[in-house]
Amino acid sequence: MITVYRIDKVNIQHNEYAIDRHETWYIVKDKDFVSFEEAREYVIKMNRNKCGYDLGILYSNDENEINYRCFDKEFCHKQQYFIDRPDTNLIKNKLQKDKIRVT
Repeated sequence: MITVYRIDKVNIQHNEYAIDRHETWYIVKDKDFVSFEEAREYVIKMNRNKCGYDLGILYSNDENEINYRCFDKEFCHKQQYFIDRPDTNLIKNKLQKDKIRVT
């Protein structure tokens, strides 16, 4: 059984302009698959639909680029769907390198 996990984000705004806001991230089990290929296709589809703009693949037709950006650890902080549980320490480090405060 192959398990796909997703990151759910809850935004909390402290003013009407959303300048002072924070997000709480939760890792939740999304779906189980019998085959790795099915899980892989699902992750690509969902990452493209949910965070394709952030990953730079929203309008891309380049399969290699889509695969790279959906599964490579370089983009883990921009992905929302993962095969197996994502490495939270790696995501935290990537966010901090992008000057995002993580607590």
